[in-house]
Amino acid sequence: MQDNSDKYGASPIILPTALGTISNKYHSILAGHTWQISSDKLNEFLFQDTHFKNSIDADSNDPAIIYPSGVSIGQSIVRQDAQ
Repeated sequence: MQDNSDKYGASPIILPTALGTISNKYHSILAGHTWQISSDKLNEFLFQDTHFKNSIDADSNDPAIIYPSGVSIGQSIVRQDAQ
């Protein structure tokens, strides 16, 4: 199991209202069973189940403003999800 998050868009000219949060969740299970039927026969069963979810969310709802100097405030991030 893995669950982490980090800031998206961090830069010296990006103010905190223009940042986003990246979240990743990953869960996986693997199980197996091996049975030796006889000296020359083997039976094996494997099962794997995996789930992954990734999203990028805006940290604020302020309108996006980009100044001529390149400084950015407000949100220009559109919610993104991947599974």
